[in-house]
Amino acid sequence: MPILVVEENSKELGLQSIIYFTKTVLSLQIALIKIKMMMMMMTMTIMIMIIMIIVIIRAHSFPRQNLTNSAAHRGYTVKFPRLD
Repeated sequence: MPILVVEENSKELGLQSIIYFTKTVLSLQIALIKIKMMMMMMTMTIMIMIIMIIVIIRAHSFPRQNLTNSAAHRGYTVKFPRLD
């Protein structure tokens, strides 16, 4: 029956490899979180741009006001005295 002999160095190497693996997994998770945040920011930016385009198009779709028939052209404006 073989006897399992575990040296102290192998325990230490096993612990170091577990720590390295844990750090690697954590760094990958942090990188994924950063990528998700960047994607959310890009999505929000695109949505804001689309809303701005819709507002601009909507504002330009209204007919322009005809100023030739306004009160200013007919002489009905209120004249305020100048305070000199």
